[in-house]
Parts: sequence; structure tokens; C-alpha cells
Amino acid sequence: MDAFSQYLASGLSRVDGWLNPVSAAFVGSLGAFQRSQGWTGSCGEIGVHHGKLFLALHLLRDPDRPSFAIDLFEDQHLNSDGSGNGDYGAFMRNIQRWAGRTDDVKIFKGSSLDLDPARVIEACGRSRLFSVDGGHTEACTRNDLEIAEAVSEPYGVTIIDDVFNEFFPEVAMGLQSYVAKGRLRPFAITPNKVMLTDPQFARAYRDWARADFSHRYDKTCVMFGGEVDLYGIRYGSYPGWKQVLRDSSLYPGLKKIKASLAERG
Repeated sequence: MDAFSQYLASGLSRVDGWLNPVSAAFVGSLGAFQRSQGWTGSCGEIGVHHGKLFLALHLLRDPDRPSFAIDLFEDQHLNSDGSGNGDYGAFMRNIQRWAGRTDDVKIFKGSSLDLDPARVIEACGRSRLFSVDGGHTEACTRNDLEIAEAVSEPYGVTIIDDVFNEFFPEVAMGLQSYVAKGRLRPFAITPNKVMLTDPQFARAYRDWARADFSHRYDKTCVMFGGEVDLYGIRYGSYPGWKQVLRDSSLYPGLKKIKASLAERG
């Protein structure tokens, strides 16, 4: 079983944070699709908390590229909206436990509002998977999406959290503010995640998703002038991994996970 599949099967539920299993599986297949196209790049996140999604991204990275983690960590006095509660010690322990080493993770401590995107590019190269889950104010969301755009390869995907979370309406406002001038546009929505990419690559990603996730396809809507496909939204109260594991077409590695779990009894 590969490291990513092992983490989904055994680690995801043990790392503190918020990540729907359908969205986790979608991200895993997304990374596999990028590799099948020969698309390379780093993987990382703004707002890692204890590493629940970050670990998935880290385990999907190119072997010769470090991943990057951008977080306030102990500087929680700067966390004005109370979203998340990054803990450097817990984060690093989780990386060590589920990835086996920590020296291939580049850490950027501090506010993303003060981060020069060039620092990330210099340390890790341009990204193909970039999660935005930092400050949930309008200004922070817009800023972090601008960083993601600056760091990403043209075919890169930015994953933004909590756009439709009614407790953080500022995230939706920040996305709308970014779209007014930014390049990236949504192409898919999964539970609590919106996936964005450059419009020239949106069709390739949509075609892939419609093939690999057809059974979880809900509908197509229009968002910011472009078509966006919804997956797994009707299962917002998804019972978790037992049901996901019964449906191996969610992620190619799930067949191996099921076999491994069967062996364990």
C-alpha cells in the first residue's frame, strides 16, 4: 500500500482537523491525474492546523520536491477571526508519524499577509497543488489566493476551504474579491472545498473528474461565469470511511486499502 493510501486508511481520522473523506479522495485522484499528464510541481498549504490535509498533499508531492507549510503556529494572537489553531509541535509529530521524516517540509512561520510568494518559489519551485485554509477574513482570503496564483504552475490547482461555511461568510467575499482581478476560476466543488485552476486547463480537469467520479456527480452550476461540477455534496453528512471504502471507484488506491483492511480482520 502506498503512503497516501495508508494515510487515508489509518491516519486521516487520527489527525485533528476538518476534512471530508470524499474531498480527501478527490484530492488524491487529482494528484494522480496530474502525474499521469506529466505535470510536476510542489504541494503545500496556507493554514495547516495539525496537518490533516497538508499530510495528504505532502504524500502526493513529487519525490524531488519539498512541500511547504505556511502558518501562524504559536503566533495565534494574529489569528483575528479564530479560524483554526495551528500547533507546530503537533504538526511536526504528525508529519514524522505518517510521512517518516520532516526534513522535506519547508516551514514558513508567520502571517501570510507578510509573505513574499518568491520565497516559496525559491525554496520549493512552483506548485501544482496549493491549499488555501488560512485566515478567514476577506483580506486574508484574497491575499492567500493571490499568493496561490503567483506560486502555481499554469496547470496547478488551488483548493480553498470554507467558501460555503456560514460561520465564515468573509471567505466567500474574499473569493469574489479575488476573482474580480485574479486569473484562477472554480471548476469543481466537493464537500467544503472549491477547486480552482487556470481556465485553459479547466476542461481537462472537468473531463477527468466526470470520468473518475461519475457516481458522485451531483450537478453542474455556473459560478463566476464558468461551469462548475459538484461532487458528493448530497452526502454532506457522509458517514465516513466505512462507506467510502465500499466504493473503490472514489480513489484508485481504495481497492488496495480494502484488501489490506480485510487482511487485518
